[in-house]
Formats: sequence, structure tokens, C-alpha cells
Amino acid sequence: ATPVGTIMPDADDIVGCPQDSAWFLIPGNGQRLFEATTAIGTATTANFSFYRFEIKPANSGLDFAPIGGDYTQSVTNGPLGEILPFTFAPGEYRFRLTVFDNTNTMRSLCEVTIWITEPPLTPTPIGSVN
Repeated sequence: ATPVGTIMPDADDIVGCPQDSAWFLIPGNGQRLFEATTAIGTATTANFSFYRFEIKPANSGLDFAPIGGDYTQSVTNGPLGEILPFTFAPGEYRFRLTVFDNTNTMRSLCEVTIWITEPPLTPTPIGSVN
């Protein structure tokens, strides 16, 4: 089983991710996710308005689609929101954070590869202890 936090070495390149405006500590590039996970990082810009998470299957040619809602409070080195992988099929995805100013212009982004997987099997105890 591969626990949340495992980073796969063959992830695609990181795109953007300036630490002062749109940056992830979690999820890391290549991280496997199988349960609700709090994204941690930075989402801020001059004349900040909102940020959002977006996702698309890797190497699909599809456009990014927003997931969850827009977040209207800037964050510096803190919790950004929950990533809920339950509605996505297992596989490789590109996941990004986009930060917008008060003219609704995207000012910064951070894009990483994540793998959504099934939870690891839990060992079943053999017998009971009396």
C-alpha cells in the first residue's frame, strides 16, 4: 500500500508555483491521494479577489475544471482547503491552484501532478486476544 504523502518520482514538471503568490507545500508534485487531504501553501496577489482549485486528467487534452468553490481569503503558508478525491476515478491528474485579482484576472498559478488511488487495504486481525 502507498500512504498519502508518498511522492512518485516520475511526476510531470511543476508549472508556476512562485512561493510568494501561488504555491503548494501539500500536495507535493507526484503525491498519491486516497482520502480527504488539506492543501497547504500560499494563495495571494496584489488586489487579491479569490483563488480556486482546478483539476484535469493528465495527458488528456481536456481543459482544467474548477473543483469546490472559490476561496475569498488570501492565505500565506497555511491551509488552503480540502482536496476530496472520492468523486474521481483512480489515475494521474494535473491539479492546480489559480489566484485572481479584483479584475478577475488570473495572476498566479501552481500546477502539480497528483495520483488519486484506492485506499490501502487494512489488515484483518487473525483471531482475538483474550
